Amino acid sequence: MSTGVAYQVSPKLPDGTLINIQGDTEEEFKERLAFFTENAQDVVGVSIALRAAWTVENPTAAAAPAAPPAGGTSAPSAAGDPAAPFCPHGQMVFRSSKPGGKQWTGYFCPSPQGTPDQCKPRFNN
Repeated sequence: MSTGVAYQVSPKLPDGTLINIQGDTEEEFKERLAFFTENAQDVVGVSIALRAAWTVENPTAAAAPAAPPAGGTSAPSAAGDPAAPFCPHGQMVFRSSKPGGKQWTGYFCPSPQGTPDQCKPRFNN
């Protein structure tokens, strides 16, 4: 008798949500992986809805944006930043300009740079 799962993968969404897909047999694992692949947008939607509900119920627990490092752009906002808008790829990332140049702030799509369907930045000024 097996005490563990034979097949498992745990992809992490851009917002930090960890999804666990597992199966006791290769066939079961492949079926579950295919189901996840076919329903990935729904899974992301549920993750966003749960995070939004958690933030409403726990407003003081939301992470504050990181302070900008000296001489550089601001660090990306932490997952769970209640001010950050969402795009189809997850919660957008806050960034700001370097000191000394034209000042700007905005939110950027969390998908990897160069992704064909990457969303346009949402600038605040």
